[in-house]
Amino acid sequence: MSLIFDPVLGKVVRFGGGGPSLLTGETWTNLAPTGWPPSGWSASHVQALHDARSGETLVLDFESGQITRFDIKRCALVGEFSALTGPSPDGRGLWTYHAERQEIVCQVGRGPFGRYRMAIGSAIAAAAKLGPRSST
Repeated sequence: MSLIFDPVLGKVVRFGGGGPSLLTGETWTNLAPTGWPPSGWSASHVQALHDARSGETLVLDFESGQITRFDIKRCALVGEFSALTGPSPDGRGLWTYHAERQEIVCQVGRGPFGRYRMAIGSAIAAAAKLGPRSST
């Protein structure tokens, strides 16, 4: 499961086993956008991020290797990556999004052999080419 604040929507978005949900006040509202769930979706292996510069929200599935653009009306596959270059699919990895470099930085285990960097600028660019995201 993953939670983010999406400034385009002005709400917290939860990505979990029941699909994406928006938090309004104290109530979660389930969404059913076209294109969701992505093929091979695994709620226990996903992380979402928001790129403030582009206004894009992406969901990375570390089990299927897919990057999906999240939109409340229509989601779309915008990139793929190899499981060998991403965090451990069993959830042991710690990760963060480095916005300036547009890359995922991950640490799995200890030492330099457990460090990964994955550029996602091309997925952000592909998402931006789809046009503005829906805000309502």
